[in-house]
Amino acid sequence: MRVGGNMGLDVSLVENWIALQHASPDSEDYDRLFAAAFDPVDEMTHERPDDVWDFILAVLRRDDSGEIVEVLSAGPLEVRSG
Repeated sequence: MRVGGNMGLDVSLVENWIALQHASPDSEDYDRLFAAAFDPVDEMTHERPDDVWDFILAVLRRDDSGEIVEVLSAGPLEVRSG
């Protein structure tokens, strides 16, 4: 399923990224989530910066907790606005 204004953003990327933020680095899922979410989002911030806005909004629609807002502010949003 695709989400976002350009409909090019995969919802599993959003879900995996949120799960990564809540996962303990010692958990079994951490490495899988890191590969599934961190690397693609990092690539997006450098290769397709306009898509980052759609990603940020999709994340916030699913989880607008303080922890997620902090990570977005120090990651994709900072890179996008920097």
